[in-house]
Amino acid sequence: MLASSVSPPRSSVPDIPSSSSIRIIFPWEKRLCCWLACPTMFCMASLFLVSDALISMIFFSLLIYLFKDDIKNKVLQNCFIVVNVVLIILIGFSRMYLNVHWFSDVIGGFALGLGWVTLLMLLEQRIKLKPKKK
Repeated sequence: MLASSVSPPRSSVPDIPSSSSIRIIFPWEKRLCCWLACPTMFCMASLFLVSDALISMIFFSLLIYLFKDDIKNKVLQNCFIVVNVVLIILIGFSRMYLNVHWFSDVIGGFALGLGWVTLLMLLEQRIKLKPKKK
């Protein structure tokens, strides 16, 4: 059997809605080069969006944004921020280390997550500044 006639295994993990919508916007086919190089390797590295990186960026960034002001001790506050940032980076690194995703996919997930968190922060600030009608 030729390597080019072998298709990569399908993932049984369901996508999150944002992941599906990104694939509609960027309709790239799954990348087959890692599968063709080593057909025995489980190759999910072909999906564009890394939902792990996206979700970790959103979750830990929102943790920092929502709770950093509640910590009064400056040393603990800085430790809290550093631990959350390190967790974000480690999750992205683990996806590349395990050959599950490529660097560009992880960076794309981080960028989309950071954009979403920025949008949420801007909306929250706008809602706070909006005068209440009596």
